[in-house]
Order: sequence, then C-alpha cells, then structure tokens
Amino acid sequence: MEKAVSWKKILILAIAVCLFAGIIVKCNQFQKTPLASYKGQKYEKAVVTKIIKDNLAEDGSRYGTQKVLVKITTGTYKGKEKQAINPSGTLFGADCKVGARIIVIVNKSGTNAGFTVYSQDRTMAIYGFALIFAAVVCAIGGKKGVYAILSLVFAFACIIGIMFPMMYRGISPIVLTIIVAVLTTIVTLGLLGGYSSKTVSAILGTAIGVVIAAVAAMAFGKAAGITGYNVSDIEALNYVGQNTKIKIGSRIILITAPITVVIMLIFANPCVVIKGFIPITIKTKILPRI
Repeated sequence: MEKAVSWKKILILAIAVCLFAGIIVKCNQFQKTPLASYKGQKYEKAVVTKIIKDNLAEDGSRYGTQKVLVKITTGTYKGKEKQAINPSGTLFGADCKVGARIIVIVNKSGTNAGFTVYSQDRTMAIYGFALIFAAVVCAIGGKKGVYAILSLVFAFACIIGIMFPMMYRGISPIVLTIIVAVLTTIVTLGLLGGYSSKTVSAILGTAIGVVIAAVAAMAFGKAAGITGYNVSDIEALNYVGQNTKIKIGSRIILITAPITVVIMLIFANPCVVIKGFIPITIKTKILPRI
C-alpha cells in the first residue's frame, strides 16, 4: 500500500514538473525586438596568458589601456591566443593578471577581428558560492534543507522563465508579481510543511496579504504621484518602451519586480515566510508552529 502511494506521488510530481516545464517553454516562445545592432559582435570566455603592455601607474592607479595576450576558451576562436585591449573604465575592462578569467568582446568585420576585454568572468565564483550555499543548507537542514533549495530553484525559475518573458509581452509586472508570489508560496509551504489544513490556511493568508500589499503599493504610487519616470536611465527605458510591449513607468515596477516578490511575501506573512526558509532544525519561541 505504501509503495502504491509512493508511486502515485512520484507520478503526480513528474506530471507537475512536465507541466511547469511546458509553461516555461510556451512563455518563452515569442519574437524579441532587437533594440541595437550586434552584427559581427560576440562575447567569448578567455584566460589571460601574458601582459604585453601594462598601464599601472606608480600610485597604483591605471590609466589608458592595457595590452594583454588571451587564450580564447569558447566560440570560433577556441584554443587560439589573441591580443586584446583592456580599457581602464567603469563599463568595460577588468583587472587583468596572468591566469585571470575574463570575458572578451570579439568584433569581426570581414576577415579581420578585434578583441576587447569586457569584464571579469564570474562563472566559477557564482557556481562555487551557489554550491557552497546549497551544501550548507542541506547539511544543516537535512531533508527540509533540500526542500528549501528546491523551493528557491522554483522561485528563480518562475521569475526568469515566466515573469520576465510575460513582462516583455506587455503584462503588468504587478499582476505577474502577485501570481509568482502565490505560486512560490504554494510550492514553498507545501514542500516544507506538507499539504495540510494549516498549510492551506497559511497559503490563503499569504496570498490575501500579497494582494493587499500590491493594491496598497499601487494606491500609494498614484496618491504620491510616483510614475517611475524619475530615474537616471529614463531615456533608455523610454526607447525600450517604444520598441517593445514592456510597460515603463506609471506605477509599473520593472527592475524591482523580482525583489517585490520577496518583499510582498515577508510583509504579507512574516512568520510563515521566515519559518518557511529557516525551519530547518532551528526552533525558536518567537516563531509559532504552523
């Protein structure tokens, strides 16, 4: 009997995962409007093998450009060594030393190609810290820790795979934030606490709180005259809004929408959210059991 129930749960989970994957694929099937021409330009990973000309001053500052020899590790020029220019700026360039992992811009025109250092390659750092974080959470929380990581992965998948593509299609970020917040709440509390009457009550309470928080945010924005147009990059955002369906300004939270998911959850039901992510083996008298 237990085996039958177990197989039933696995089947339901498999169907749910397939449906969720199908939704993400469907959400990302749309034609993107090119906002700029990147013809002949590619971004590739590389490793610095030699400093040809340094631009380090006596005071420790860098002026002008640095010439380096890099070994391309991806793309058409993989395995080849090329000379690259490393500008000393805030938008482009990196602290190039022998062995440093970087991202280079390959500008190709006909048979000629130029290489410019774009930024430091942070892939290893991101993956490394992500693995350490997941390992620590799982080690401390055990089974609950694994569920917490799964719920976090689900939240990121919803934001990147559903929220952003739907925002690009012109759907209000506020509406999408509410939907994603409710979805992540259902999955998170279900995984961590199991689906019981108490969990359902917590989910309903959090969902209602999220809706109230969203309505309050929109009402405050209208009453305070917050349009979203008083930012330094408004000209670029206006250009994006004119050439895509993305709604810019007018009470629309564009850049902070993913953060709003977490903020809404916390303000809607702080005890449930905190307990959801730190139930792991930490018991306190402050957080009531649900």
